[in-house]
Amino acid sequence: MIKEAIFAARICPISRFIEESPVEFINRYKSLFSKFLDFNVLIGILENKPEYKEIGLLIDRALELAKHETDTDGGQKASGKNLASVFSRLSLTDIQKNRSEFYRYRLSELCPRNSFPSDKVVEKNQERLVKKFYVEMDKLNVNSPQTYSGFLVCFDRISRQYMWCFTASDFEGEDISLYDYMKVTESIITCLIKCENKEQPYTMVMGDFSGIQKYIFSIASANHHGVAKRLRARSFYVDIVSRVFSQYVVDNFEVGRANILLQTGGKFYCMVPTSKDINQQLQKIRDEFDTYLHETFHGSVSVNLAWLSCSDKNLIYYSDTIVKLNELLGENKATPFESILKNKEEWNTKAFIICNNLNKKHLCKNCGTELIDISESSCKMCDMQIEMGGKLPRTKYIVHTRSEKKGSYKIFKDYYIRLRENDSLKFFEDAYLIEALNNAEIKECMVALPVVRKYMANHIPVNENETKSFDQIAEESSGMDKVAVLKADVDVLGFLFAQGLRIKDRHFGTISRVNTMSRMLEVFFSGYIQELLESDPLYQNVYSVFSGGDDLFLIGPWDIMLGLSIIIKKKFKRFVANNTDVTMSATVSIFDSKDHIAFMAEHSELQLDRAKNELLSEVYPSRTGRNAVCTMGQLFEWSDFEVQMENVKKLRKLLENGTINVGILRRILRYSDMYRQFLISKDAWKLMLEPLFYYDRQRNYHFNEADENCKWFQDEYIKSMENISDNRTISKNLYFADTVIKIVLNETRRERNG
Repeated sequence: MIKEAIFAARICPISRFIEESPVEFINRYKSLFSKFLDFNVLIGILENKPEYKEIGLLIDRALELAKHETDTDGGQKASGKNLASVFSRLSLTDIQKNRSEFYRYRLSELCPRNSFPSDKVVEKNQERLVKKFYVEMDKLNVNSPQTYSGFLVCFDRISRQYMWCFTASDFEGEDISLYDYMKVTESIITCLIKCENKEQPYTMVMGDFSGIQKYIFSIASANHHGVAKRLRARSFYVDIVSRVFSQYVVDNFEVGRANILLQTGGKFYCMVPTSKDINQQLQKIRDEFDTYLHETFHGSVSVNLAWLSCSDKNLIYYSDTIVKLNELLGENKATPFESILKNKEEWNTKAFIICNNLNKKHLCKNCGTELIDISESSCKMCDMQIEMGGKLPRTKYIVHTRSEKKGSYKIFKDYYIRLRENDSLKFFEDAYLIEALNNAEIKECMVALPVVRKYMANHIPVNENETKSFDQIAEESSGMDKVAVLKADVDVLGFLFAQGLRIKDRHFGTISRVNTMSRMLEVFFSGYIQELLESDPLYQNVYSVFSGGDDLFLIGPWDIMLGLSIIIKKKFKRFVANNTDVTMSATVSIFDSKDHIAFMAEHSELQLDRAKNELLSEVYPSRTGRNAVCTMGQLFEWSDFEVQMENVKKLRKLLENGTINVGILRRILRYSDMYRQFLISKDAWKLMLEPLFYYDRQRNYHFNEADENCKWFQDEYIKSMENISDNRTISKNLYFADTVIKIVLNETRRERNG
């Protein structure tokens, strides 16, 4: 009866989509459901028969907790079933709190380009999606999965594809995805039925990996072809470990994948039923994770595991629960690998020794951390990562299995993966999960397999199927052979989760709403970023080291990355429904292609920190931080950065057509430096640039007044220097000219040098 109750809870809200009752839906596919469930019991639960009254009450409770509405009578009814963007509800300032209109999504199949909301959605598309949903269900009916768990994976994939854009409610829950509502309901009812603690039936488990970026970038060699392969492979490998760990948690509690609430950016959240020995069970799992990571990564990567047993109220105020989990996590971070490094109150000194016998041993030349025999050139982990890195650009399917076969990579205990380029069924037959990456086709022959759509930003520049080195990427740049790192993330995301869903006396941070928001962010950073890099020829040489959760790290030709940062910022603004409280900060840091990747990462992190915290009060008197970009040592607010990048194009055009020359640009660069020093120090000596410029202007600035480009140059640069001593106004063009002109000169260096 447990399986029947859980599935009944899952499909109870389905009538919002198909516009027929759950009972009618079950009867339509009686032969399919009868293969996995007791059909009469399932119908009895859905029809609320007296013998299933207790189960019915638990389902009602789960449905209420998953959505939790208080304003279903007096509130304004939503127009249509289009999902409202949860980002429209987020608010930290009065501007956003006073916003009354929701942006909504088109009724469409899930893909990154369809995940942008609009304030002008009016079309009706429900009938077409329902027909497509039935077509997929018909295929399952004819060619059904082998196991119940496989069927649940298939049903979840189809539900997500067609129901993600439907609202779960006509009232307060209009910004909760119907898909997330159904999935969360399943996870809640599972805990209610299987728990051994009726007061706190749910235990939230959070896993957070530490040291990921340090591990990814700690590659011994500075730059050669193998580095690019291993860089992506390391990022991929740690992400896979995170996903396998979350699977291991739910497997230990014998619950389904619906109880993995979120997997993203080196974090996972699971909800498991509270047992009598829940603490011992999870402590054992934590010890197993610590042992594996200590042996595999020698302490460079650790997982912090925290858990909290919860009541119904903790699900209603789920964002507060996440804050508490993070607080517990912070306590654990101070003592990683404690179970391995300590025996009760004493140090376990043996755990600090990696190798007892150093005779005929040396460090792996690739990672510089693993001891190997003198006859070997690289360790097994590096060999595996190089092999993975070679396969990843062509990989379309990640096959998760519990058995080792040729071509498998062992991840943890008896959990393995295989990377597949084609859809040959013989490689899928033992899979408990198959992830079809990005736009990989899910063919007819795969309908009955446990396939899910997985968005992953794994774009890698290739040359004749070989991963390009950083030297080769740099050669694609204009002017000078340099690469740039674009590093960006969402500002104060934790605070947004904690406080952004509190509006007046209402708390909207429920479990389904937070899950909807987290899942949508993953679609942007993993799905849309990949689609952007793949579809636009301009970005074919951009290397995605990682992009997921709420941040990204991309490497590409230096001149391309400046414009790419603006594109991503604009798209993100659209994605979050033009919400002024949800912002992004970034850095575009330029490097020599032979610089060590660890140095690039560390420097970029420092520059991103500047973008988030530096005030630049001489230009932005009211700035409080964040929502900015740093490049070439200069901070810009995004609106100014866009203007200055347009100025780069205009100045380059003037330079190329001979209207201005390099000498003029270099002198303006000098004036810009003096102007910035004056604004910072208020030193009157820096105003010497006024007479210097006056003399310079009389001798060197003779333009065609009828030429629009010349007029722009005079208006924006020459006239801006005529009254700079009046510090009541700031000439941003002159202030930022230092950076702008350096970009222009670097972009044109190759042409000017012949």
